[in-house]
Amino acid sequence: MTAFQPNHHNLGLLMLLAFLIDQLSELSDKSFQRAKASAKSYRVSWE
Repeated sequence: MTAFQPNHHNLGLLMLLAFLIDQLSELSDKSFQRAKASAKSYRVSWE
């Protein structure tokens, strides 16, 4: 049983990492959309 423990731990770590990366990409995507929208309104206010 103890032989499988490191693998199980690595799997949990990988899942956590994948979850964090997913959250990060979603967050950066949202902020990218927001930046694009604000850049558009910024350009409109200049014209």
